[in-house]
This record gives sequence, structure tokens and C-alpha cells, in this order.
Amino acid sequence: MSSTSKNAIHIGTESTYDTLVTTDRSYPGTTDDWEIEPEDITVDEIRAGQTGPNPGAMLSIENGGSGKIEMAASTQGMGKLFEAAAGTSSITGSSQTHVVDDSDSGVSLTTQIVRAQTGVSTPKVYTYGGCMVTNWGLQHSAKDVLKAYFDFDWASTTKTVAEATAAYAANSEPWHWRQCAISINSSSVLARSFEININNNLNLDQDYLRSTGKVKPCRTGVVEAEGSFELDLNEEADDLYDIWLNDNTTDFTVTWTNGTNILTLDVNAIKFKNVKPQMSATDLTRVQVDFMVVEPTSGDFISLTYDNDDTAF
Repeated sequence: MSSTSKNAIHIGTESTYDTLVTTDRSYPGTTDDWEIEPEDITVDEIRAGQTGPNPGAMLSIENGGSGKIEMAASTQGMGKLFEAAAGTSSITGSSQTHVVDDSDSGVSLTTQIVRAQTGVSTPKVYTYGGCMVTNWGLQHSAKDVLKAYFDFDWASTTKTVAEATAAYAANSEPWHWRQCAISINSSSVLARSFEININNNLNLDQDYLRSTGKVKPCRTGVVEAEGSFELDLNEEADDLYDIWLNDNTTDFTVTWTNGTNILTLDVNAIKFKNVKPQMSATDLTRVQVDFMVVEPTSGDFISLTYDNDDTAF
């Protein structure tokens, strides 16, 4: 019989776009959503005696597809995905810095999805090349773990690559809500929830008259990032209302700490799209704060500092 214990997600960083590499990091994801998106072409013909479409004039050209990985963001091993999502990454010892900047695009990945099949003990192995992060984000709510998602555009797929050896990060734990601290406008706030969603604005229409496959997607617009906080109404939350009314710019930092494992998200300039206090007959007054990230006058657009045991992505 099949078993979900056969399912797996393995990832490796490519040196050359869409040139498969041996994967060297495994992730305990929570979703599997990978689709082939072929280019279907039908030639409308005038043919004697034709009743239906001519199958010889119907082409389905492999043209890559899209994929998604969702997971609980953890204290170890996330660097490879952060490097692919951000524009520029560096590492010093066990401290990583991932910066969303004006780089053309991030690195590409080889992703292997291992899926159990019904009634057979051997799983099916699907390997995807040229995986580029198009959108990604972080989401955290009270009484829950920090969640991360990464959307991909990929160039090619094959079932001929052998299943990789699992390589999960050792001593990895999900970040939970008691390990999170948020500062907005240099003041600590008590947030019920937080999320940030980032669109890397890659041009995915990279098809040309040539015999080989897709060209590596490149950035053709500014990075679009927005998100939200949900707060209880207090002095700090009311200060944010004033910032919104005055159309001012501010910043925020979110830090997750588990011993020496620390993840810090720094956003140097945001403008509020909406700050909405709303009272209730049965609950505390809440404030919904929606924001968009804008170009800062100094510092990085968005940066992630990730201190963990990894000395390589």
C-alpha cells in the first residue's frame, strides 16, 4: 500500500538556469501544487472530408509551468529558499542576510517532488528545473506557527531522475507566536496577526524562436510588496492612525527568537493604505492596518537576517 511517508520535497540551487543539479536540502512542506502549463496550438485547416479537428494539426508544446511550496517557517534550513526569493544574499559564519533589491532576478532551483502512489510501495519522482520564485511571503497569527509560501515558475520537468536522499535540517523547529516581537514606527506593538506578500515582478513571457527551452525570467518592474497587521486599539495603534491621516512614511521590524536562532525582517519604508479601528459588542476594539512597501530614503527595501546553524545556503 502507498504511504504519505513516501512523500517528499527536495531542493538544490542551480549554477545555470534549468540545468538540473543534485538536490541537497529537504523541506517538510504542507502543500503540493505543481502544474504543467503547455502551449496548445490548433491549426484551422480546410481539408476534404473533414468532420472533426485533425489531430495532426493540434500541438501541445511543453512550456514549463507553475508550482507552490507552503511550509511552517523554521529555525534551520530556510536559507536556500530565502536566497531564491530575494535579490542578493550573503553569509558570514552562520548569519545570513537576504536583501530584496534591484537585482535582475534571484537564483534558480531544481525541485524534486516525490509522491506516493496508490497500491504500490515505490513512489513516483517528478523533478522540475529552472524554478524561479515569482511571489513569496510570511504569515503569522497568534496561537499558530509562522508560515511561509513560495510560488514558482519552472522551465522543464522529467521523471528520469532518481529519488534524492532526504536531507532535512537538523534540530529544526517551527517559529511560534510566543517567539515573535513586532515594532512599528520604533514602538513595540501587540499584534494579533501579521503578513507580508512580495511579488518579484518577473517577466515570464520568455519564449523565442529557438530550439532550446525558456530563457531565465528577469525582473521587468519594481518589486510590489504589501501586507497587514491586526492590532488591539491602544496608544501605539492610535499613533498609526495619525501617521495614516498625515500620509507619512514609517518602518517596521519583526523578529522571531528561539535561543541563538533568530529571524529578523526589516522593512525601512511603508505607507499605510488603510488604518481601520472597529469596535465590537462582544470583543476588544481591533485595528486593521494595511500597508505597502515603498522605496526608502536609506537602507534596504526589505531584508531578512537569518541566524541559524547553517554555514551554507
